[in-house]
Amino acid sequence: MKTILLTLFALVTLNIHAQLNSCCSHQQHCTHQNNHYDSYDNSYFTDLRQALLNPEKVKTLDLRNQNLTRLPWEVRKMQNLEVLLLSNNQLKSLPWEIRYLKQLRKLDVENNYLTRLPWEMRYMENLQELNVSRNQIERLPWELRYLDNLVYINASSNPISALPWELKYCNNLQTIVIQNTNIERIPHELESKPYLRIHW
Repeated sequence: MKTILLTLFALVTLNIHAQLNSCCSHQQHCTHQNNHYDSYDNSYFTDLRQALLNPEKVKTLDLRNQNLTRLPWEVRKMQNLEVLLLSNNQLKSLPWEIRYLKQLRKLDVENNYLTRLPWEMRYMENLQELNVSRNQIERLPWELRYLDNLVYINASSNPISALPWELKYCNNLQTIVIQNTNIERIPHELESKPYLRIHW
């Protein structure tokens, strides 16, 4: 009888041990799968050629520090693009076709050689953040007034001599940065705009 009980106890112990090993193994596998899934984002592109081959997939296009001299007009095909990062390149202009980026929320072209911004940007209705600092821009287009979702503009370190007063119509605009520019006065329409902070 004692021998039978010992045998049964050994079998139960082995069964529990096997189940625990299986559970741990399964948890490790699941954790690996979740980590892999969390770190994988097929909407983020750093290669322009690959992005142009898959334009409908692109939500973030990060082309910083790539010595770009031009942004191809084909970027208009990226209808789902939300973030466009172009800082630290050699760009002298932006294509007017940028107007078709209707979902774009952030545009960063800091530290390039832009002398102007296309007025067609007025059609980028979801743009919230615009960084054009450290360029050669002499004026901001008054057509930015139509960007009702615009919250932030950084135009510092440009030879800009005046701000367009029409920016008062940007209902959600909260911050304008114009340090190190040629601006000597702020339009009254902007000084009196509620909740707007101007850093200069």
